[in-house]
Amino acid sequence: MAIIDLFFPSHIKCIFCGEETKAIAICDKCYASLPFITAQKCLKCGGVVKGDGGVCIECKGRDLHYDRCYCLLSYTGIVQSKVITFKQAGYKHIGETFAHIMKLGLKEIEEPIDVIVPVPIHDTRRKERGFNQSEVLCTEIKDVPIDTTLLIRSVNTPHQTGLSRENREKNLIGCFAVPDKKLVTGKSILLVDDIYTTGSTLSECARTLKKAGAKKVYAMCLARAPYKLDNIVQ
Repeated sequence: MAIIDLFFPSHIKCIFCGEETKAIAICDKCYASLPFITAQKCLKCGGVVKGDGGVCIECKGRDLHYDRCYCLLSYTGIVQSKVITFKQAGYKHIGETFAHIMKLGLKEIEEPIDVIVPVPIHDTRRKERGFNQSEVLCTEIKDVPIDTTLLIRSVNTPHQTGLSRENREKNLIGCFAVPDKKLVTGKSILLVDDIYTTGSTLSECARTLKKAGAKKVYAMCLARAPYKLDNIVQ
């Protein structure tokens, strides 16, 4: 390998199709096929809204503590497959590629943001995985300060996968903490996470931050999982 290739690699391959590409590891064809959410979005969770009202059926009547969430992709097909590989198999470069999409997502956010906070994971989970996926998704964001110390996960709760919305919410109560309230008081904070499933994690993070004095808490997620009937209170 030539020394120049270490700094300017010429054989970057698309994480989806494996074809060589430039700059970032998504080729133009695969980028164009990504399931970006382009329909009318819920003013609360960022999912697709059908009909009038501005708020989706899953968010109606819920006491969500964040002010608004912005979701960029639908958590389906190739996106779901690659996110699972990123998190469970430890393919960090996949997350670093998705980070470019997260950077573009900032353009959707009209509210002023003081600081970006990746949703924290417990130290035990970090040691198992080797990284926090939410932090990786922030690596290309340069316009707003990023702080990984404002919010910590003080309780190592069981995995949320497969739990109902009600059980997710119970599982998360009191598991986050703000070490220094002075650092969040009066701030407008943007939480960053990979997947929006029920919003329970983001809501508990926002509740903790606001209790510590945060002025506003917004959120941005790479992808929005499809609505599930058991998440909706009829």
